Amino acid sequence: MKGIRSKGRTHIALGAAMLLLLPICLAAEPLAAQENGAPDAAANVQTSATPEQPIEDLYPYYSMAKGKKWGYLNREGKTIIEPQFDSAESFQEQGVAVVGVEDSSDGYFESKYGLIDRSGSFVVPAEYEYIQEFGSGFAAEDFEHHSLILDGHGNKVNEMAGDLGSLSEGLATFYKDEKYGYVDGSGSIIVSPQYESANDFKNGKAVVKTQDGQYSIINTKGETLRSYEAEYMGDSFSYGLSEVKKSDDSLWGYLGENGNMMIPETYEIAEPFQEGRAVVKLKSFGAETGLINTKGEYVLEPHYAIIQYVGESMWAVARKDRYFPDGESKDDLYKFALFNKDGKQITDYLYDDVASFKDGYSVVSQGLTSFFIDKTGQKAQSLPIIQGTGTIQRDKGLISANVDNRLQYIDMDGNVIWKAEYLKDLGNGIVLKEAKERPHRNTLIYYPVIEGIQDKQVSEKINAELMPSDATISSEDQSASYDEDFTVHMFKKDLLVVGANGYYYPFGAAHGMPSQVYKHVNIRNGSIYKLADLFKQDSGYLSRISDLIREQLKDHAEEKGVFPQAAEDLPDITDSQGFYLDSDVLNIYYNPYDIGPYAAGFITFQIPLSDLDTYIDKQGEFWKSFHE
Repeated sequence: MKGIRSKGRTHIALGAAMLLLLPICLAAEPLAAQENGAPDAAANVQTSATPEQPIEDLYPYYSMAKGKKWGYLNREGKTIIEPQFDSAESFQEQGVAVVGVEDSSDGYFESKYGLIDRSGSFVVPAEYEYIQEFGSGFAAEDFEHHSLILDGHGNKVNEMAGDLGSLSEGLATFYKDEKYGYVDGSGSIIVSPQYESANDFKNGKAVVKTQDGQYSIINTKGETLRSYEAEYMGDSFSYGLSEVKKSDDSLWGYLGENGNMMIPETYEIAEPFQEGRAVVKLKSFGAETGLINTKGEYVLEPHYAIIQYVGESMWAVARKDRYFPDGESKDDLYKFALFNKDGKQITDYLYDDVASFKDGYSVVSQGLTSFFIDKTGQKAQSLPIIQGTGTIQRDKGLISANVDNRLQYIDMDGNVIWKAEYLKDLGNGIVLKEAKERPHRNTLIYYPVIEGIQDKQVSEKINAELMPSDATISSEDQSASYDEDFTVHMFKKDLLVVGANGYYYPFGAAHGMPSQVYKHVNIRNGSIYKLADLFKQDSGYLSRISDLIREQLKDHAEEKGVFPQAAEDLPDITDSQGFYLDSDVLNIYYNPYDIGPYAAGFITFQIPLSDLDTYIDKQGEFWKSFHE
């Protein structure tokens, strides 16, 4: 990603974020841990170079010593910029990098972005909603839709009210007062905002949609060259053709710039042309996908489920779609083969995933292994084989591999330069590590393991409680995926609070189902606490907690996304209600659909323990586990 955009705001009370799906899933990260084998800090930060001392490449990495913080290391794995940012992008040729910091001062998690130099100092403060590359410089936008254009060193070139798009052929879309126009690289308005929608320029022309709903192509002066009658139209004309749908009831075809229908309206789905080829589908689902040329002739007949352009005149093709299984279980039906632009099959159906080609190589995966291949389908002998699946790319002399949700850097000989490994010191020789279970591609689980407890029975009891169930690990369900990671939410005195955050996705479903379960563990004696253990028996604590939740709902039901009926008639909680503790707060949470829609996530109520003071059993083991 060349720049960072982050326009979402997540209220703190909404709980854990959703996990993404395989092959790359962003699962919840531990909130407090120490990096095992983290790079040593450099004695001197290199900020300039001489002809005898070229500027060394820097790579973003993270440490878990104080929450997940990002810094930069060099090719030897040595820290150059200490971990301190909440996100970090690669350094650009200009010598600056986009970094993000999180701000929750207004009750919301909000990411703000700035630019740093190679010393780690801000040259543009972290106060913007996003920063993106803009020609040889950058464009930044604040939270009031006010944009700045910056040069390559972060110096202000221009500023304006409105939203900027990316720069293409010297012009960028510009959105102001609910209309689109175009500005040049200096921010000067070239075409005043007037369109309902606007796209990037390509070959000196851009497709726009006027306020009356008509599509047109314009030149770089904003002059209309031709208008078209269509309900939907592609973003540009590629090879003189744009996909078009005349009405809601019609099929897709391809329109020429002259306004004539060059390829008949035949397809339920039509994609843009790339290298003179376009993917088309006769039906939205099923094995009726083909590849056509600019004459509408099939290069690959419509007998496939998936055809994906993967760059450099290559396409990845599968006969079946694993996300829409139809009962057939033969594994190679769901695997990809490589074809060239002439429709010639280059490889057998071998690969579970195929990444885009770059400089003649693609990364493919087979099972739980990833490796590089060339355009003949041969395995690259000069590049390493990597265990795991995810995003893998060559990066300035190293290989950046975010596999199985963990980042690592590898040299071209396959030696690991740096790898994310978690270790939290709990004191007295006790440490918390992570373990991984990945029995097959569809299941990936990280869970905590505690080592160093002298009492073997206590150690075994705790680790048995923290380990995922055998049924989850051994599941061979090929119709769904399951991902799970853990968070260390709190560690105070003897009390360890660990959350397991999962995401189950049935292939073909609109979305999966997240889960979260918190365990409250006494690392001294192995006790696993329940909600009832915190309170005096027969004190009426469940009713008291329920009343406090209902009080919060009076003012915050809509904000939290609670169903109106649930807000009016919320029943008392039970001892099985989901909860987790902070030092001085009891968090009560509801799963998606319990009292609110899926989009509301885990609706959480924060109840100060001081509001429950007379109900808490302060002589009880649970309370004493995190109080002196």
